Amino acid sequence: CGKSGLKRLDPSKARIRRSQHDMMWRASGTAAVALLIALALAIPIARRLTRRLSRIIDVATSIAHGDFDQPAIEDGTRDEIGMLAGAVNTMSSELRRTFRELAELNEAQHLRDLAEKAKLETMVIERTSNLEESRAEAKGIAERFALASDAAGFGVWEWSPLDDTLRPDDQTYRLFDRSRKADAEPLGEWVTCVHADDRVRITRELSVAM
Repeated sequence: CGKSGLKRLDPSKARIRRSQHDMMWRASGTAAVALLIALALAIPIARRLTRRLSRIIDVATSIAHGDFDQPAIEDGTRDEIGMLAGAVNTMSSELRRTFRELAELNEAQHLRDLAEKAKLETMVIERTSNLEESRAEAKGIAERFALASDAAGFGVWEWSPLDDTLRPDDQTYRLFDRSRKADAEPLGEWVTCVHADDRVRITRELSVAM
C-alpha cells in the first residue's frame, strides 16, 4: 500500500482530549454554580449586616445630637458588630447616668440656694425688726430725756471735735436765748455765751479733752 498524507490520531489520545474538554466544562459549570450560590447567600447577609450597622449609626447619631433616651440595641451576636452595639449601649447608659447625676446635683444645689436665700431673708427680717425696735426704743428714750431736760431746765448738746462744731438741742437754745441757724454751729460762737470769767477755764478743759 502507498503512504497516505493524513495523520491518524491515536484513539486513546482523542479520548483523553475529550475527557479534558468535558472536565473543563464541568469545572466551569461548577464554579459558576458556586458563584451564584455565594451571591445568593451574600446578598441577604449583606442586607442583614447593613440593617444592624444602620441601627447602630442611628442610635449613635441621636446620642451625638443630645438625645440620650435611646433604647438598647438588641443585637444578640458576638461578632464585631455585636461588640460595637454593646459598646454603644454602654456609652448611652453611662451618659444617661452621668446626666441624671448632674441633674440631681443641680437640683440639690438649687434647693440649697433656696434654703440659704430663705435663711438670709429670715435673718434680714429679724434684724430689721430688731433695728426698728431699737429705733423705737431710742426714740422713746430721747423723748423721755427731752421731757426730763425741759422739766429740769437744762440743755443737751453734742460737740464734734473733728470740725469743732456744736449741735445743741432746742432747750439749750432757749436757755441761751438764741435762734437756731443750722443743725451745727461753730463752737466759738457758743463760747462767747459763757461768762468771761469762765471762758479761759472752759477753753482749757476742752483742750484737755482733745
